[in-house]
Amino acid sequence: MRKKSPEMALRMIEAARILLLEKGAKGTTMEAIAARAGIAKGTLYAYFPDKDAILLALIEDLAEAKTDAFAEAFIEEGAIATRVGRGLAAMFGIVADLLEGSAFAFELIGEHKRLSTRLEAADAAITETIIAEMTAAGIGDAEKIVSVLMAACSGLVMKFPRPRNVREGIVLLCERMVR
Repeated sequence: MRKKSPEMALRMIEAARILLLEKGAKGTTMEAIAARAGIAKGTLYAYFPDKDAILLALIEDLAEAKTDAFAEAFIEEGAIATRVGRGLAAMFGIVADLLEGSAFAFELIGEHKRLSTRLEAADAAITETIIAEMTAAGIGDAEKIVSVLMAACSGLVMKFPRPRNVREGIVLLCERMVR
């Protein structure tokens, strides 16, 4: 049996990502993914048993990218409001970048909620980090504030058509709510 190539898996995942943004989850088939990746359908099935498995791989990649972006931006020096704003803008900016221009953003967000607890776990860990840092900085009601911030950031991703606007909105929101 041939060893599975990580490069081949990435090629399939990238083909799926492109198709999902162009056609949505319902409009993307395993056949279309294989064709887009330039491989036989059997090869795709050898790596991923179904479309949900590919979606989960995409979600795993997104969760890791969000977590890394948050950590990198949040760790920089500055006031807690600035750090929270930078971290959340980086984290939700990743999602905004991914969904920019896709008519299927709402559908794709619904798919990730249906399939994965990985994004929820990543968001929960980030939420706990922010709450701990805000509490250490003497900010009262940190848990409530962070809950509102996370919900508002999700809403900004869905409302604003451009990632730059999402990032700017999140920074402004955090500056106003955390101070």
